[in-house]
Amino acid sequence: MEKNIDNQISELSNIFHEFLVFRKYLELEKRFSNLNKFSVNEISIINMLGHNDNVILKDIIDVIKVPKSTLTGLINKLEKNNLVKRVINDSDKRSYKLELTEKGIEISKEHDEFDKFVSSEMLNSLSDYEERQEFIKLFRKAVNNEKRNAKEEK
Repeated sequence: MEKNIDNQISELSNIFHEFLVFRKYLELEKRFSNLNKFSVNEISIINMLGHNDNVILKDIIDVIKVPKSTLTGLINKLEKNNLVKRVINDSDKRSYKLELTEKGIEISKEHDEFDKFVSSEMLNSLSDYEERQEFIKLFRKAVNNEKRNAKEEK
């Protein structure tokens, strides 16, 4: 990687952590304490299930990019902790889909609240509508570039 990008990566990382510190990160940890119990992959699965119906293992693998054996372990752990349940798939009786339990729904809602809170704090720290729109535009561009790169890597 070129030196300039290394400096920019370091700067962005520092800025992001400063933002969390100034936004009272410890208070965030307390306010959203249930989320601390889960890995990024576990939260990703809960989030997918909270926002989509008829989710099957392949759907999750396509998003979080883990081997099927790893995903099975993650699902088993979430099921053991009463967060997800396997249900026979209506469209294909030979397979099952995943659904959140009541406890899983609560975690999904807490994650949504956390996302909205952090997004709100970031946007509200900008001066006006135009700055917020520019930030969203640039962030969207970065995400779209990553999506394109991921497709090209397949």
